[in-house]
Amino acid sequence: MRTGMLVLTSVVQANQVLYAAGNQESAPAVILYTTSYGRALDAAWLQDLTERIQLFRQDPDPQDPDSKEIQRLLVDEHSRFKVTLSAGMTSGAPVVMQVVTLVPDSLPDGCIPLHRLIPAIVDRDGNLWDLKPSAYR
Repeated sequence: MRTGMLVLTSVVQANQVLYAAGNQESAPAVILYTTSYGRALDAAWLQDLTERIQLFRQDPDPQDPDSKEIQRLLVDEHSRFKVTLSAGMTSGAPVVMQVVTLVPDSLPDGCIPLHRLIPAIVDRDGNLWDLKPSAYR
């Protein structure tokens, strides 16, 4: 934690069991986060970006290659990926979108919160680390 960076991750999509309090089943989720100092803890900005990314899944005719690729990744529920979104989509901030496995014991109150934001630590190598549940209190 001394060398890592505190960030907010935002859930783009996740297995439904992760939204249920009392669930004990781990499951995959697609999350976004940035290591931009001006945006890493900016909840409103991250939620807005997440909503825009979610729209790509439903777009019947994505126009640009980046949108098509994001749609392909989100529609394929068996895909595993870690990609950096294009600067045009993120107002220039470096944003990572990746599939992670969420463990209920590591989530605030054991499930994905309504606001879909989960704090985490990114280490120097770009690895994402969960916080202990006691950090949420």
